[in-house]
Amino acid sequence: MASLHIPDKPPVVAVAPVQPPASEAAEEGAGGERRLRVSPRGLWRGFKRLTQLGWPKSFPIVQFPNAPLIIAFLAGQAATQTHGTTHAYASAVSYLAM
Repeated sequence: MASLHIPDKPPVVAVAPVQPPASEAAEEGAGGERRLRVSPRGLWRGFKRLTQLGWPKSFPIVQFPNAPLIIAFLAGQAATQTHGTTHAYASAVSYLAM
């Protein structure tokens, strides 16, 4: 039967520290707070990346309202033009259709 060797400690791997790009290097200001230094080119790239995001072409921007919403709108408009019992019924239909 073969024996399985399990090491007591995991191997040590040396990793070099990663330096941020020169345009994003942090500098220490008055009072000891750290500020991120960003170049105008870096800001422009970030702005362009955010403004390039868009809506997928297969999704509609505007959707035609469904039948209950149309009924609610029409009943609400009718309620504003009428008085008495007709107003009460039209208002009720408008609220129920929503």
